[in-house]
Amino acid sequence: MQQPDCQVPFTGKLSTQDEDNVRGLVQKKLESYIPSTTDTVLCDYVMVMVGNKKSRNQIAIDLEAFLGDSESRAFSHWLWELLRSVESKRPFVDPDTQAAQPPAASF
Repeated sequence: MQQPDCQVPFTGKLSTQDEDNVRGLVQKKLESYIPSTTDTVLCDYVMVMVGNKKSRNQIAIDLEAFLGDSESRAFSHWLWELLRSVESKRPFVDPDTQAAQPPAASF
């Protein structure tokens, strides 16, 4: 059963450390989709959408022009898993690679 499209899965504002960690992982992930990416503009855009608590579906729609339909949906799913791990302070398991990383607060 698919979860309903919900707002960003955290209750407050990201701490500076969490935001820096999330930003770094988002940048790396975006580079895996667009290998020629050398700047952080798209990453900054994603972080603004997260900060504005856009829904997962809206983030996917907004990224379609950059990543395409299937990649934007895969990225937004990946992002939600990352943000859930930040909120719960549990290790992040990348759904694409199944590789675990330490809890978000201590990347």
